[in-house]
Amino acid sequence: TVVTANVCRAALETARNDLLAAYVSGSWELVAVEQGGDLQTLLVANSTVLAQTTLAALRGVTSAGSLAVLVVTSFVISPAASAVVVAVVIASLVALGPLNRRSLSAGRRLAAASLGFGRYLAELQSNILEVQGLGVGDRVVRDGRDRVEEVATPFGQQIAYTVLGPVLFQVLLLAVMVVGLLVLDRVAGFSVSSLSVATLILLRASVFGQQMQSSLQQVAQSAHQISGIDAMRERLAEAAPDHGDVRLDRVTDIDVVGVGYEPPGSQPVLDGLTLKVSSGRAVGVVGPSGSGKTTLLRLLLKLTEPDTGRIIVNGDVDLSTVSLTDWRQLVSFVPQEPQLLAGSVVENVRYFRPHITDAEVDLACLRAGLVANGRDEIDPERRLDGFGGRISGGQRQRVAIARALASGPQVLLLDEPTSALDERTEEAIRDTLAAWKRDGTALVIVAHRPGLLAICDEVVELPSLRHGGGRTSVTSNVDDRGGGS
Repeated sequence: TVVTANVCRAALETARNDLLAAYVSGSWELVAVEQGGDLQTLLVANSTVLAQTTLAALRGVTSAGSLAVLVVTSFVISPAASAVVVAVVIASLVALGPLNRRSLSAGRRLAAASLGFGRYLAELQSNILEVQGLGVGDRVVRDGRDRVEEVATPFGQQIAYTVLGPVLFQVLLLAVMVVGLLVLDRVAGFSVSSLSVATLILLRASVFGQQMQSSLQQVAQSAHQISGIDAMRERLAEAAPDHGDVRLDRVTDIDVVGVGYEPPGSQPVLDGLTLKVSSGRAVGVVGPSGSGKTTLLRLLLKLTEPDTGRIIVNGDVDLSTVSLTDWRQLVSFVPQEPQLLAGSVVENVRYFRPHITDAEVDLACLRAGLVANGRDEIDPERRLDGFGGRISGGQRQRVAIARALASGPQVLLLDEPTSALDERTEEAIRDTLAAWKRDGTALVIVAHRPGLLAICDEVVELPSLRHGGGRTSVTSNVDDRGGGS
């Protein structure tokens, strides 16, 4: 019992740990397009099915071993009885082949329906504001019933096959056993005592055979749910990014040289882009929606690689060869829509980086405007939910800015970092960024609001290639109200 429990636990832990590691370290381009809800379904539901199937398989192996011992024993007592045992079990398993195939088909449909339902729930959770705000809850519930039925139908079929399998196996086993005993009696001329022994052996064999059938059926039903875990893990592993091997401990310059990028299955968003980012200078990036502003930040963050051109660091090092670990320690960023952890403000600012001290967290909170007039704008120990639902959009942005500042980056990438802030807080953030620039930090700021662009030494305007835009333009910023050099 202890061994079985440990094997099942190891199967569950290995499946979840391997898939989680593959997802976190997978290619951004692949991870970003994974359907919402798939990871949760595979990690929670399907991995549990894997553990349960492992238990069923172990029971099947145990039953097969017991049956083998029984066959050997019966062979010693009566070779003919042994032959009947083997024939009865094989005949019964073969006869149930169609049922197992139907069970496998139901398992395939259930695996697909479960993934679809997980995606539906993820979509519903992200749209709950619109659902309630637009008053469409009743229709969503009706649609949800259809989605539930899509899962319930193959699930019900699977349960029916699970219940039906052992019953049919017993009926077939008894029928074949009776026929076999009659043959032994009529043809081989067995004595009553021999028939009694054969009957007892067959009855015992029926128990082990039924357990084997149940195990085979459960494995067949679960095959597609288990294969979904392997498929995602292998897909992520095959597309894992090259982590690079060139070590860096500082960044003085980043040269973007003739860079072009075309998202998979889409039109180009960058073509021949050239710009320079240097320590102590700020580059603003503007342009219409879809012009590649966020894509540029992802390229600089080493989340993806350019299709054409190169990104050169410190004059002679190709960014693609730089150690990913080193680069992530030197560069930090603030996304356009920051996400929060279910935890305290301090935990969200530190964000799995234990080397960041409490003093550094406090300073980052101060500079991000989370502390106003000597008082905490947000209690540092306040618990937040994972969606930031308990704080305002502006407070969530400030937590994200503090998170980026806490590591003391040499390069700071910001994607509309003050879009949800009021003018007073934006001015405070602008002064903080200007101070970091004076201290030697390189800044790349995607923004539309002129207050933040004021600290930039130059502003790069990206054209919309999707709408036949022209060339990239670069404007020197002579209005240095924010402390530009």
